[in-house]
Amino acid sequence: MPASRKRGGAANTLVIGLAAVVAGAMLLSERQREDAGLVPDGGWSAPEREAAVPPVRLALPGAVDAPVVPVAAGLDGALQVPSPTKVGWWAVGAAPGSASGTVLLAGHVDSARHGRGVFAPLWDVPLGARVTVTAGDGTRRQYRIVARRTYRQGRLPADLFRGAPKPRLALITCIGSYDRSTRRYANNLVLYGIPTTQS
Repeated sequence: MPASRKRGGAANTLVIGLAAVVAGAMLLSERQREDAGLVPDGGWSAPEREAAVPPVRLALPGAVDAPVVPVAAGLDGALQVPSPTKVGWWAVGAAPGSASGTVLLAGHVDSARHGRGVFAPLWDVPLGARVTVTAGDGTRRQYRIVARRTYRQGRLPADLFRGAPKPRLALITCIGSYDRSTRRYANNLVLYGIPTTQS
């Protein structure tokens, strides 16, 4: 299958990968913030690859400090999100420091086996929060959260996986009500960030 089709498949089925191990803690189903802020431009642009040093750690003061590992789409097209204690970086997308494109990082909200997931705190992250993404060469890139959006399961914007004309960050997890029969949450939460040097 062509890479472009795999990217599209991941966009449509990310929630399946996220929900596969989310077996029912339902930690935050009643606490949902409203959408806020202006989403950074997601128009088409091929990710800039000359600075493609993979991220290895994500730090959000008071909320997240976790290792980051590369992930891709499985044979079913779903994004293969790592264990609930790690953050997954969509390796086909942009890397920290790229001149354009979306640095997409996904993580679980919870797990029946492990309890709270690495991205459970995203519910409480306010606009304006600062995020630091450390690359494998030790370079630290800082972003500021500028928007929060909730999308129905299976309806994540395709531009998250296609690139963007300017660099941006997207943090993705599950939220909303939990269906025990399908073992899925109803929605995805996306926090959008821009480099702190970007106006």
